[in-house]
Amino acid sequence: MGKAKKLKTLLGTDQSKATSLEGYFGVVYARVSTKRQETEGTGLSSQEGRCKKELGTMGVVYKKSFLDSYTGGGDFMKRPAMRELLVYIDESPHKKFVVIFDDLKRLARDTEFHIKLRTAFASRGVMLKCLNYNFDDSPEGRFAETVMAGQAELERHQNRRQVVQKQLARLEKGYWAFGRKRGYTNITKHPEHGTLAIPNQEGLEILKPALEDFASGILYRKMDVCRRLVEKGFWTKQAPEKYIDKVTAVLKDPFYAGYLEYLAWDVSRRAGKHQGLISLDTFQIIQKRLSKIDYNKRVRMDTSPDFPLRGLIICDDCKGHLTAAWTIGRNKKHPYYLCHTLGCKSYGKAIPRKLVEDGFDKLLKNTL
Repeated sequence: MGKAKKLKTLLGTDQSKATSLEGYFGVVYARVSTKRQETEGTGLSSQEGRCKKELGTMGVVYKKSFLDSYTGGGDFMKRPAMRELLVYIDESPHKKFVVIFDDLKRLARDTEFHIKLRTAFASRGVMLKCLNYNFDDSPEGRFAETVMAGQAELERHQNRRQVVQKQLARLEKGYWAFGRKRGYTNITKHPEHGTLAIPNQEGLEILKPALEDFASGILYRKMDVCRRLVEKGFWTKQAPEKYIDKVTAVLKDPFYAGYLEYLAWDVSRRAGKHQGLISLDTFQIIQKRLSKIDYNKRVRMDTSPDFPLRGLIICDDCKGHLTAAWTIGRNKKHPYYLCHTLGCKSYGKAIPRKLVEDGFDKLLKNTL
């Protein structure tokens, strides 16, 4: 039988009227979309258990379970376990399978992809079994199934709207309404605030000093902050340079100063109910440092006793940092400081090391 004819036959067959399941193998599919479902009666283990029990009642040999933790609707191929299930079936094209799940909503919560997934199973000759719904491939049955899939999609959109409305209300009142921020622990049963972010040990002992040291200039670059946090165990899985984007986000986040904002939902900056790790003044200093034009310029790290002021003094003309080098004379080498900024009128002009360092010593003595 050709693939097209086989698909037509399957789609036009009332699966609920199938009488012989001899030679079929049972595959369980279970899915949860929230952590709460993991611990309640709709968790993965309970779904799997009910489906296995039904396979036993049907006289179908159980082969394998595919368990997904995935929220929302959309493309079923984004679900890892669903992809694995389809691959598993494709690897045994000569076997007959029954895919069983406990509720129609587990299959899909999006009308378009519900139909596409049904077609994907039908093209593979798979029989579907739902504990809470009897599939009927008659025109009336298909229509009823489409209506139920549409209802599931509507519920998903309504649930999302309710969640967004609640999150927006929390944000407007000064509460962070999303996932936990690093350096904080979310207390869910606070007597006054309900869920509230509280600074934890890593926030107070690691992140707070790093932010303050960046503001003061002790940690000059964002990379220096990355290294500090990795050295202290705040981040552990990757090299420091891999965290540069995360550090940037932390440095720019007013949450760590006791404020919050969410411009994607038009929530302007406002005082939060949580305690900040740093003061607002410190946060503003950090923003000024980040906005400096020359902030991201490379700082020369290969300082040596030969030129202790290299990178610390600037050119009087262009305000760029002076570099230093030895020049080779006829009989010996000579140390110089010089400007190496292209376009500066003092570019390449060498100043003897003794002249610079003696002048620096004199300046220090006059300021003491």
